[in-house]
Amino acid sequence: MCSMASRTLLVNPKEEQRQAYMIANDALDALVKSLKVGSPISDAYVAAKNLIDSRKEGLQYHSNFGFGIGS
Repeated sequence: MCSMASRTLLVNPKEEQRQAYMIANDALDALVKSLKVGSPISDAYVAAKNLIDSRKEGLQYHSNFGFGIGS
């Protein structure tokens, strides 16, 4: 599966910027893979959060995951 975290083009990025983008891309992949019918959306959030925390300690990210609608 290939996905993109955004439509951002990094031209000559610093190493820290490149690593942060790769982590965001991998977190998105983990999130999508965690989406399962019948499972709470929080499972996907936790999967992405855990990946970010395991790859880069202290990396800041937005804690708003949005809203889920359904039963």
